[in-house]
Amino acid sequence: MSFLSRFLLAILFLMAGFGKLGDGFGRTLGYMQSVLTSMSPEVLKMLLILTIVVEIGGGLALIFNFWRRFAVDVLIIFTLLASVLFHNNFSDQNEMIMFLKNIAIVGGLLAVRGKWCKHCGACDDKSGTCGSCEVKGGK
Repeated sequence: MSFLSRFLLAILFLMAGFGKLGDGFGRTLGYMQSVLTSMSPEVLKMLLILTIVVEIGGGLALIFNFWRRFAVDVLIIFTLLASVLFHNNFSDQNEMIMFLKNIAIVGGLLAVRGKWCKHCGACDDKSGTCGSCEVKGGK
């Protein structure tokens, strides 16, 4: 998958992750507390730290094509969880748009993820030849 595709998706996660640092940490924590009222502040702080690590780490992994499939899988799970937990009020049009935007991001992540060889778990996306087990078509 092209660098541009990975870079454009990565920007979303990097900006979100870096936006949660500094003053953004308190604002985001407050928002999380208003939505996830049954969770303790300590648990929410840990979830927020994990969120920042996933967003920044996943964004960098996309840009540098490092552990791409693993990083994309983590970002897909993260994005789906965020959608269900924070954008589930479909009577609010803005929340519906945020939910659908996240689903579209998951679609882009799936495209960036690429093929997966059933024989060994690695494929060259351009040639369809598995680079590890030499099976043609690696589907």
